[in-house]
Amino acid sequence: MKANKATLYVMAGIILTSTAIASRETINLDGMWQVEQGSMEKVPAAFGHKAKVPGVLDLAEPKFDEVGVTNSLREAFWYRRTFKIKGEIPDVAFLKVNKAKYGTKVFLNGNIVGEHLPCFTPGFFDVKPYLKGNNDANELVIRVGANPESVPESVIRGLDKEKSVYLPGIYDSVNLILADSPYIKRVQVNPIIKKSEAEVWTVVKNTGKSTSKKIKLHYEIAEKKSGKVVAKLSGKPVEIKANSEHTFQDAITIPEMKLWSDKTPFLYSVKVIVETTVITDELTTTFGMRELKFNPKTNRAELNGKVTYLNGSNFCVFRFLEDPLHGYKIWDKKWVRKLHRQLKKMHWNSVRYCIGFPPEFWYDIADEEGILIQDEFPIWHVRHSDKFPEELTVDSFANEFAEWIHEHVNHPSVVIWDACNETKEKAAAHIAKAIEKVRDLDKSDRPWENSNGGQARNTDCFESHPYRFINLKFKLSDLTIMDTWPSGYWCPPDGEGNNIIINEYAWLWLNRDGSCTRLSEKRYENILGKNATADEKREYYGLATAALTEFWRSYRHVTGIQHFCGLGYSRPKGFTCDNWTDLESLEFEPHFFKYVSDAFSPVGLMIELWPKEKGVKAGSKVAFNVPVINDTQEEWNGDVAVRIIDSKGEKLFEKKRNYIVPALGREYHRFAMTYPTNSGNYRIEAELNYNNDSVKSVRELKVK
Repeated sequence: MKANKATLYVMAGIILTSTAIASRETINLDGMWQVEQGSMEKVPAAFGHKAKVPGVLDLAEPKFDEVGVTNSLREAFWYRRTFKIKGEIPDVAFLKVNKAKYGTKVFLNGNIVGEHLPCFTPGFFDVKPYLKGNNDANELVIRVGANPESVPESVIRGLDKEKSVYLPGIYDSVNLILADSPYIKRVQVNPIIKKSEAEVWTVVKNTGKSTSKKIKLHYEIAEKKSGKVVAKLSGKPVEIKANSEHTFQDAITIPEMKLWSDKTPFLYSVKVIVETTVITDELTTTFGMRELKFNPKTNRAELNGKVTYLNGSNFCVFRFLEDPLHGYKIWDKKWVRKLHRQLKKMHWNSVRYCIGFPPEFWYDIADEEGILIQDEFPIWHVRHSDKFPEELTVDSFANEFAEWIHEHVNHPSVVIWDACNETKEKAAAHIAKAIEKVRDLDKSDRPWENSNGGQARNTDCFESHPYRFINLKFKLSDLTIMDTWPSGYWCPPDGEGNNIIINEYAWLWLNRDGSCTRLSEKRYENILGKNATADEKREYYGLATAALTEFWRSYRHVTGIQHFCGLGYSRPKGFTCDNWTDLESLEFEPHFFKYVSDAFSPVGLMIELWPKEKGVKAGSKVAFNVPVINDTQEEWNGDVAVRIIDSKGEKLFEKKRNYIVPALGREYHRFAMTYPTNSGNYRIEAELNYNNDSVKSVRELKVK
């Protein structure tokens, strides 16, 4: 805490009437903690291991046996550390444990402080009664459960039937927050771009037990990067009764407002100051001026009023923690920033944080890099069995959803609240009711997605998983223009459902060494044979995923396509995998990058032809369309070349057509050709130039 000073406080030209200054102090408690296993109730007598916070407990040293699976070795893990506070303890002192699994119980100086059972949202603990100041030592002990069964049935456990290990631990930061009273409990910024206003909702609490306080709020908005102050406001005085809180709502006009978008991620900060006769608290929050809505008339996402296609991938952080090489990568800010920047190389502007929230700083990085997040709560079917626990009520969901919203609401990168993944009817119905209980907490009214629970409003969205290759006999030649609606596995009925995002669609995963996963082995045997090499499988993966991406993009039935997955595990007997060849350098597998990045080009094209794998008749004639789609806000004018290339790379045929494709439009020409007269393996390519880069659609061709 800052010492009080007998001086005036000047904030952007506003002279506050206070004769003293105070501000909150946040003390980060991350680092190496002592840790031990034991029972749920008794603090261990000795701590013989160490582990980093944030982190997970398979990384403890010395290592524990069988971490993340149910066994008789332990019921819980216990963390311990000491710290000191230099001065006196102020009016308000609370501990924030950003995220921990499974179930958090806090002890301070031998006293039970409290318990927070949810595993994916922050826990706040009032440590004021037990906290020592003046350089006296404080002993902090935090207990977490050993596995999902450590929390009661009323708590969301984050189960994933394609995982085998559920790693416990404090996997996000721990902070001690000190302030005077009244203090700011939370701040939410609602961007109103039509008015160039930031509507600031501030909850202020007076912890005094007997004295009302008259307070005034002061606001200062600055450009985040430069620090330049662009707006300021002083609100009207309000009296807050003892031991109560008040919500302030003030709108602040931002002159020459700059919008946040995936292409220009411009950020602001708002500093909120609480003044009584002194300054008791201040809190700075980052935000961006942006709105994302789904237009039910066009079934398109609109970012700041402009149609924006949500093309991208999925990050499955909890699955990645099963990867033998996971280490501390997800807590390495340089690595995480590169991970997000690599998305842009693929022409991706969006990502679903899938079946598990990453550490909070990931959202800061997404804000800064211009990544649109579909933020999915870690729910998939609720339980592995069909039995739905009665204890998991609508209020159970709503309480955890409320904590989630309060934590992520100010991130401009978060554009969709995704309540669950592929969740069955009974749970989805509960979740639908929970959404209605909490959705007004988000003043900007973001859209929601609720799996099989449907769309409560026509401005919500529906995620679709049209896994064509889930059918063992499916081949690319089975694609047909009569089947362009994303129907089948986990999809809305044909022709129904607004604002569809396809975020899973291939079922052709390969491990990083090119071997098949459990779900893809039979598919590759069926298509390439049992003796196919890793390189042959990787090339087919790239070609097939690109063809499917072109297929779903070209017919414009959906408002976004997200490849599955951009981050996952590569482990023995794993189900899915990402497409990195090296985790340290984060380089994409070359075949995948070559073909799939073209398929996601903002100006892209598709050969509307999928030749039979067994071959076509030599010398036969064929005609097909080549549609070009333009996802940009500007007209595209250029040539498309269609050619046949033999196995030596020699060009046997080429024809060009000029295209003029309006902004956000689609145009096509028809091409006719004669197949080669000699049997062998060939390729058909269609190519255009966008931003000085070659963009291709490719089809393998066997002539017999």
